[in-house]
Amino acid sequence: IPSIGLFIAIVFGLADIAKSWRVAPSLSAAMAGVVLLVLATLTNAQIHRWRDSFTLFEHTLAVTPPNRLIEYDLGLAFAESNRYDEAAPHFEKALQIRPNDYKSLLYMGISRFYQGRLPEAIEYAQAAIRSQADSARAHDLLGMTLAKQNRNEAALDEMRRAVELAPKDADIRNDLGLALAQLGRIPEAIDEFHEAVRLAPDKAAAAHANLGWALLGSGKARESIPEFEAALHLQPESKAAADGLRQAQAQLSPQR
Repeated sequence: IPSIGLFIAIVFGLADIAKSWRVAPSLSAAMAGVVLLVLATLTNAQIHRWRDSFTLFEHTLAVTPPNRLIEYDLGLAFAESNRYDEAAPHFEKALQIRPNDYKSLLYMGISRFYQGRLPEAIEYAQAAIRSQADSARAHDLLGMTLAKQNRNEAALDEMRRAVELAPKDADIRNDLGLALAQLGRIPEAIDEFHEAVRLAPDKAAAAHANLGWALLGSGKARESIPEFEAALHLQPESKAAADGLRQAQAQLSPQR
């Protein structure tokens, strides 16, 4: 597609040349064949470059000066594929170009979180909050990271702030539920998981599974089973939901 204009121009140009030079029909056909072969080769090379986001962005970076947006977009493509080791260097390069870029700070923090580099994740989350104080996602990231360090009360404060800023964000509700469960505040955790499911019923596999585990841990095995089944319907490969369902069924089997 990117070469179609060039293709049309060359085809009509060849026709004009053939007429003005009075080229024999057989030679015109041969010339056209050569041009088509060249264009096919060039098009194949472009398709190879553009076959996915990674190759498109990498090609763009190779032929342009340092570009913050492309570095960020390539980092985001890696992060969305859970390739955080590859994502982080691109967010770092984006931040070298614009040190206070909110999105790059946030995703640099997310990358460090999943890399297990928690002190750095906290620094980037705090920097993202300084850059954009009303960022629910940055507060949520900070809360999740603090929870990983067992700084549970501080984590809870950050997650509650995130919920205040984005009350309809199902992922943040789910994260708050996890923080509450870690503190042993199971009834409150169940409420948050229920709310996460209500807010995004078609994308709530994790919330269904977490709700199932919270109910199971509260001695409500029968109530937990529909939650695990709902999680598996949305995400059949969910090991957490499959394990929970087996445990719930095992607890109920003597009663049947």
